[in-house]
Amino acid sequence: MALAAYVAAGIAGANIMQTGFTAMRLGIAAYLVPFYFVYWPALVHWDQAPLLDVLLAIGGGAVAIFCIGGVGEQFLLRRLPWYKIGLLALGVFLILHPGDLSHALAVLIAGYVLATEILQQRSARRLAAR
Repeated sequence: MALAAYVAAGIAGANIMQTGFTAMRLGIAAYLVPFYFVYWPALVHWDQAPLLDVLLAIGGGAVAIFCIGGVGEQFLLRRLPWYKIGLLALGVFLILHPGDLSHALAVLIAGYVLATEILQQRSARRLAAR
């Protein structure tokens, strides 16, 4: 992954080291994939597992990637405050825990962060338009 980032940085004329570190922060989600398969076996045996379990595992994976991206970049629609970064980090750990309650809490946390960021952006746009 880093080799492709270095080549792309060279082509774009960007800072190679900064591009490499950004690629590393965003690529950290790939290191969690094996753990996710262990904790959610419905992804491995998707043809034998109930459809709801498979959908929950896929949705949970999407939430985990969203949370990891938010923590790694510390940015969503704007620079994230420290407590939202902490909430997203908590969401990552909760989504990896194999339980329905922890799964639901992680989805609620990610939804809260996303909803408040969207509302903040809309509020800022309204104030800027005045």
